[in-house]
Amino acid sequence: MLTNLNQLPLLAVAALFVFTTFILTIVATAGSTSNYSPINNVYLGEADISRINVTKVIPETASLLSVVVGLFNSTSSNSSESANSAEIFDALRSVSHTSALKPMLELFAESNNVSETVSALGLVAPVLASASASSGSSQLLTLVGQLIQDSKSPSETVEGMGQVLQSSNSTDSTSQRAVFALLSDSNNATASVDSLVVLQNQSSAERAQLTPVLTLFQQSSNATATLGALSTLMTANVSNEMSASLLNALRAGSSNPQAALNQVLNSVPDSVRPAVLAVGTLLNNTRDSTQTLTTLEGLLQANVTTSPNARRSFGALTTLVSNSNNQTLVLTSVATLANSTSSASTAQLLGLQDILDSSTNSTKALSVLQQLQSSNSTSSSQSLTPIFGLIGDSKNSTATIESIMGLTQAFQANSTAFQPLLKILSQTELGSTEITQDTLNNVMPIVLDNLGVDSRYRLAIFTLCSGLSNGNIQQCSSPHAVQSFVLRDILYDQLENSDFQPYMQALDVQKNDMYLEGKLQNKQDSYVPALRAVLAFNLLTIILAFLLLVLIVCIMLSSSMTDKLRFWLVLSARVLAFLVTLFVLLSAAIVAAFVSIIKRDTKADDYNVTFATGSAYAGLIWTSFVLALITFVALFFVRSNRRAGALTSEEVGSADATVSSSEKRNGTVAHHSDEDAVAQVA
Repeated sequence: MLTNLNQLPLLAVAALFVFTTFILTIVATAGSTSNYSPINNVYLGEADISRINVTKVIPETASLLSVVVGLFNSTSSNSSESANSAEIFDALRSVSHTSALKPMLELFAESNNVSETVSALGLVAPVLASASASSGSSQLLTLVGQLIQDSKSPSETVEGMGQVLQSSNSTDSTSQRAVFALLSDSNNATASVDSLVVLQNQSSAERAQLTPVLTLFQQSSNATATLGALSTLMTANVSNEMSASLLNALRAGSSNPQAALNQVLNSVPDSVRPAVLAVGTLLNNTRDSTQTLTTLEGLLQANVTTSPNARRSFGALTTLVSNSNNQTLVLTSVATLANSTSSASTAQLLGLQDILDSSTNSTKALSVLQQLQSSNSTSSSQSLTPIFGLIGDSKNSTATIESIMGLTQAFQANSTAFQPLLKILSQTELGSTEITQDTLNNVMPIVLDNLGVDSRYRLAIFTLCSGLSNGNIQQCSSPHAVQSFVLRDILYDQLENSDFQPYMQALDVQKNDMYLEGKLQNKQDSYVPALRAVLAFNLLTIILAFLLLVLIVCIMLSSSMTDKLRFWLVLSARVLAFLVTLFVLLSAAIVAAFVSIIKRDTKADDYNVTFATGSAYAGLIWTSFVLALITFVALFFVRSNRRAGALTSEEVGSADATVSSSEKRNGTVAHHSDEDAVAQVA
């Protein structure tokens, strides 16, 4: 043990350490509320969301982010990266305050190929923005929308419409009128258009085989009877020899064809009799039997009745006639189409086939097609070509058309605000739109900074401060008892108070729509109690450290105090030093565990959010612990007066024993009082 004089330096050091612990704990606890640097840089931990996987947290933003990534990766941009990003985000901010934002985002969201959609939008936007073209385009889009609503296969309908519109200006107007007249007259437009496609896809040789059939219809006085007779001939198995015999008999009896047929009937087997009777029907229902006989001769000599292609074509013709209310119109239309070899006519028929085959109401579809055809013009047709590129790349054709119509209305109302983005889209060829981890690391900090979304969050006991990705703090919450750390609330509030708010509104993203499930969110209810415990231990540390400091000062000035009082002062100081050490250790340990849990959980949740320990806070609190521990140990080297008194009594006893022994050796026994012994020892 040290003497009272030697204890003073040790007590002075202990007092200094306790005072330092007192100050450091105060700074660690309330430093973040200060307006002075670097004291206000004290915080428990820092969350970094600058590279957050936003497509996982807010899936609705994936398509928009793909467009932004494609613009950043574009090789056609000649400006610097900073200038390019500024131009992009200025354009995005400009369009965010217009009614075009929602339909544009929906257009991106429904796209199967964002690059193709952006390219098509760059082409179609100027047309939609033109007041003269927008009216016609809107009418056409309305009609197309009606077709898609009644379609069993919107993609097939859209593809068909694209073919019809692209070929409409190249198709002969006579052929167009013939097709629509025939389909309008049909009782089954779907079957009729399928038959027209069969007839239109014939080669020249195959069309030549059908010419005698059409001629027979033109010569007929009863198309129904003629159709039945030709059907019998086409299905009958008549050999070439039998055909030759029949023709010879008819030529020989040309003056009386019926008598000649009766002779043939008596000489042919029963299997051939229907064919002979069919020839008789043709001759009996013609306006010119001689011409009909000549036509029949050509038909049989060309083996039309046995040709598979001719039979298929005749089947298509039969379907047209059977479903028509005007057989003359059918024959006229078929003859007109037979003379047309234009590929545009074929493409138009194929488009009509796709539309009618996929429609749930072919009659209504045909009516809409006729309106579409009558309202079609070269300019509107050309403007719709890229529009069908948009629809063709869509996962939902109906929704895409509605989005395009919404864009049209928005452009008509205010095309100026959309011009910056339109300029970028029309002049830029998108690069890779794939969202990878490297993409998030490189692009997201730029996106968040330019949209005014804070991405660094410093969590302290009383405040939560936020700043940009470069670490510059922008704002802090007002101090209150204990600061919570609920990532969903923090992120949503930031987005709602940034330039991204119009996009959140257009995408209809609410707080609960944000996907932030996982370990971090499951444990968020325990964060506030943990911080309360830290605050409680810090306050206890501050209070007890102050009391300990007072006690140490009292011990330093205890030379005039009684032994008992000094003893209790030293003992109390040791107890307080132990409690200060314990509380500051618990505070530091809770924060370390708190930060460790958040770091582990954010990594496990894979949102690409990181959390780091506040080095300043950790340094302050652990330094306080070390100083408190040193103080606690140092106080055991401070001598208590009561213990010193006990040692003096022992020394007195030893002195008495020494004196007794000496006196015995001299043969004298001296009687001394205790006071004399004490004086002698002294």
